[in-house]
Amino acid sequence: MLIKTICLFLLIPGWALGQETFTQETFDKLTTEMQKKVEALRGWKFKGPVKKEIYSEEQIKAFLSGGKNEKEFGPTARRDALRRMVGLNCESETKTDTFEKMMSEFLPPGVYDHQAHALYVLKPKEDDKDFEGIKTVILHELVHAMDDQYFGLNLSGEKGPKTSDELTVRLSIFEGAAILLQERYLMKKEASGEQKAERDMDAMKSFFKVPLHALIPFPACFPLGSRFLLKGDTMARNMILAHQKDPGSVGPALKQAGTNLPRSTEQLLHPEKYWDNKKQDAPVDLNHEAVEKLLAEEGLETCFKDTLGEILMALLTSPKERKLSPMAFMLPDFWSNEAAAGWGGDGFFLLNPGNLCGIWFTLWDSKEDRDAFIEAYALHRPLETRTLSRLGDRAVVYFYGFDKTKQEAVMKRIRSSPLLFEREGKPWSP
Repeated sequence: MLIKTICLFLLIPGWALGQETFTQETFDKLTTEMQKKVEALRGWKFKGPVKKEIYSEEQIKAFLSGGKNEKEFGPTARRDALRRMVGLNCESETKTDTFEKMMSEFLPPGVYDHQAHALYVLKPKEDDKDFEGIKTVILHELVHAMDDQYFGLNLSGEKGPKTSDELTVRLSIFEGAAILLQERYLMKKEASGEQKAERDMDAMKSFFKVPLHALIPFPACFPLGSRFLLKGDTMARNMILAHQKDPGSVGPALKQAGTNLPRSTEQLLHPEKYWDNKKQDAPVDLNHEAVEKLLAEEGLETCFKDTLGEILMALLTSPKERKLSPMAFMLPDFWSNEAAAGWGGDGFFLLNPGNLCGIWFTLWDSKEDRDAFIEAYALHRPLETRTLSRLGDRAVVYFYGFDKTKQEAVMKRIRSSPLLFEREGKPWSP
């Protein structure tokens, strides 16, 4: 899974190969110019300078593959094992496999490193003195730099997201903010006659060939984040892009969401569950300490924990080889389905590092929602090592690599432990 902040390649003009004319001096001038553009479009000021560096293709690849930040976001091997266990990845697939699929035909022209607080751009090879393509790349990454200064992107480490679901939320908010400002910039240029805002669809072709699970959380972040910041109002987005609404109106939403992030991808997919006080829907939380203690009493050592969330639940209840749709992926409905829409919470515990097995608590809004997921998951991910036990009317516990005796012993403890779940600080019963 890529967890760096990458510019949205779909919405930037590409550049052709040609004579190399891009220098550090040029880069410095363009960055200064685009910082002013970001400040004017956002209505905020940078709090300090932004580090920047020109990268070669090899340096970009090394950065994205984890060579520079391999310890980000938990043990990669255990995350890979978890995903294979639930049926998201193929048995032999690793983070490296996923990266190679994504980078085989496409290399992003710019990245923002949230740890070093630095902007890296791929040196273009072109004979274009205006560098319009790379200006847009720089602008997009500078939006991330500004948001990092105001909110702290915190994509890893102690203050970073602890689960896959939290990571997707955080990426989506800040990628959505960058896309809205980037699109505003391009549309203003087009409206002024300076430049026609082209979209480089050729750069997306390789992504349409890769199984969707290899792309998560990209590119779901871009459409979901921008729509969320506009509070689900598609008309508002159209008005912004048509220059009929002040883009600064997104600022208050970003300030709220940036400092009080949505609790789940469910809120991201259904913005009213965050913005509307009457419809707010917080996830059910597992008492991890209590669950780990319960499992330890059965001789089960927890070595990794995760929450998958509605987006990954939807992926598990869709055909395994489903791919990115060039037309539909910009729509929120593409990223969920009926089998996942009743998600109330989940928690996966990867156990016994020497002989991996796993337990996955999935919690639902209703019995009908739970049963719809059970049916769709069994249909699209038939796994021989998986068994399940229903818990009340609104929960199901999946077991991976368990024998019947051990499963029954664990479920007996779970059923006799009423304080495993809570919502908004209050006990929740399935």
